[in-house]
Amino acid sequence: MRDLLMKEGMWAAVKPEQSSVAGEAMQQQALGMLRMHVADHLLEAVGDCQTAREAWMRLEAQYKQRAGVQQLQLRQDWAQFKQRSGESVTEYAARLRTAATALRAAGKEVDEEDQVMTLLRGLTNAFSTVRALFKCNPAMAKDVEAIMPVLLAHEPE
Repeated sequence: MRDLLMKEGMWAAVKPEQSSVAGEAMQQQALGMLRMHVADHLLEAVGDCQTAREAWMRLEAQYKQRAGVQQLQLRQDWAQFKQRSGESVTEYAARLRTAATALRAAGKEVDEEDQVMTLLRGLTNAFSTVRALFKCNPAMAKDVEAIMPVLLAHEPE
């Protein structure tokens, strides 16, 4: 939405330092643009706004609320992350990377150590020996890429 307003030359109507000096025509155009391009369920939130800045602030508040809920759900999913029955180690690691990316996008940093620990913790029981190996020698488990060859070598056929 921001890029659209910028492309159309209306971002000044939303920016805090310039919204008060934006002309009435620009304010109305920007407000109309915002209303036209928001999802139907958000129209109620911006329907009675008088300025583009006010509409932007309400949308931002809605997004922040939803982002907090989403982050909570993603963190809960991360805490329970497990390899699925019949899922290969490669597929499991790819799913883990996708989940880590989603968490980062939601504002929660996930470092490499956390990814390794989550990956190892969620492996099926077929990998109990490998888990014990990394537990005894944590230096071997510095990142996901470093442990993948060992996991692949011990993957049941």
